[in-house]
Amino acid sequence: MFAGLMLIFVGMVFIIISLISLVLKGEVRGEVAVGGFIGPIPFGFFTSKKAFLLWLTIMVVGLALWFLARKI
Repeated sequence: MFAGLMLIFVGMVFIIISLISLVLKGEVRGEVAVGGFIGPIPFGFFTSKKAFLLWLTIMVVGLALWFLARKI
């Protein structure tokens, strides 16, 4: 449980740091990407093709790891 909470905390820190660096560079754009799993089924909503392709790559890897973990 501690590891999961630490991963959430580290993820939030990365998001805040990247947002601050983008604001300081003046490169803030209004793009939205939301994705995740419901059991083994991936879902997502996107406003850019780049965000979709990144999400798709992460979800395929995550789905493969999920199936591998189920076999062990």
